[in-house]
Amino acid sequence: MDSKLFFHQLGVTLYSIDGVYTNYIKENNIKSSNELWILYALNDGHNHSQKEISDSWDIPRTTVNTIIKNLAKAGYVEFKKIEGERREMEVVLTETGKNYANSKLDDLYKKEAKIYQKIKNPEELLNSLKDLLDLLILNNLGGNKNE
Repeated sequence: MDSKLFFHQLGVTLYSIDGVYTNYIKENNIKSSNELWILYALNDGHNHSQKEISDSWDIPRTTVNTIIKNLAKAGYVEFKKIEGERREMEVVLTETGKNYANSKLDDLYKKEAKIYQKIKNPEELLNSLKDLLDLLILNNLGGNKNE
């Protein structure tokens, strides 16, 4: 396989995976893929700042801010001061927010756990994908992720 075919097949595969999640989003009345991933981030049992979510999930800060504001208006998240930070706040799911996130994500978690059991060498697969991402960034394909 040459590089052009490899990256073509990689693109098709990535967009197909994205399509599977897009179908899940539609079937579960989630507003957008960004909302899904923000809920996924917030529902991991840890507190996160909007900046951290934006940086780690590569979602534009303005998009994260808009979604977080909507979740706050619905009573799903609240903000807590981060010691030593003047502007950045932690975003925390409220009890109502935890129930909402679980109602949207529990079925997804179960399906992913079932699929995970069928993946040969999941850590190796994940490490290979991370290595590929590092190579793409190192070779300035699309700029620097951290800019």
